[in-house]
Parts: sequence; structure tokens; C-alpha cells
Amino acid sequence: TQWQEEFDRFFADSPAPNLAITSYESLLNDERLREFISWNPDMIVADECEKIKNCQAKSVRRFKKIPARFKIALSAYPNPNALHELYSCYEWFYGPRLSKNWYEFRARECRTHPIFPARIIGYFDEPKLQRAFAGMVYHIDKSVLNLPPVASKIVYVTLTTEERTEYARIKKEGIIELK
Repeated sequence: TQWQEEFDRFFADSPAPNLAITSYESLLNDERLREFISWNPDMIVADECEKIKNCQAKSVRRFKKIPARFKIALSAYPNPNALHELYSCYEWFYGPRLSKNWYEFRARECRTHPIFPARIIGYFDEPKLQRAFAGMVYHIDKSVLNLPPVASKIVYVTLTTEERTEYARIKKEGIIELK
């Protein structure tokens, strides 16, 4: 897989950490979540981290229970629609530094609509939030990466019975373990 190739390339000259890669949805399975927590990976990569912006979602709460020394959040959409959308990712990285939970954060940092209090319309101290979130948001323009042109090629593969069984297992479990 692409993840395996990148992982091998990055750690070519050093010992590789245990890296957890899974879908957020697979963590809704209690057994899968317990397995991840007990495995205690060195690193978690939150691919498509915009999926963890809703800290009230069950899959997000469960995802945040997995301990890891290193955390990386990736997104093709680095600029959120609003600052408060970064809160959940910030909390995942740093813990409850800004507030104990989402509700306290919203009450202390966000201006809400007078009739619809769940709707955030601004911030009491926007520069403060920008400074807090600045250390975790990086945007890299593709033009500076000197990437080769995108090439797509569809390759049809006939799987053996054993390969189809393994593919179905991985797809059902929603997990890939890299070592």
C-alpha cells in the first residue's frame, strides 16, 4: 500500500515505531477499540483529520481514547471554515489546555447567536485562538514540493481464493498494521 511504502521510506535508516492506521468508523467496534488501546501504538496518524472536528461524535470520542506518544493529523483541507473547527484536533494533540471540554470552550471563547445558542457567530478573542492553533496548522503549497505529474493507471487483478478471503477480512476489520 502507499502507506506501507511511505512508512518504509521514512524509517529506512532507523527503527520504525508501531504505527496505527485505521478508519474512524472501525473504532465503533468495541473489540477493535480495546485492541488498539491495549496495543498502545507509538504513533497515530489521523488521516482526513477534518473527520475529528466534531468532538461530540461517538467515533471521535473513541478515537481520542487511543494513547500514543506521537500524533500526526493530515488533511487535504487545512483551512477550516471557522476557528472552532480546530478545537477537537487541538484537544487531541494537547489535551484540555484551552478548556475542560467543548462546552466550556464554546462558553468561554465563542460568541453565540442570541436565539440559536448552538450557532457560533464569532470569538471573544480571535487573535488568542489563532495563536493557540497556529502551532498545529501548516499549509504546504504543492508547487514548492516539486511533485511529479499525477499519473493514473487502472490495473485489474484477479485474486486467489486466499487473497480474496484476506482482503475481505481486512476490509471488515478496517485495520492495517505496519511493522
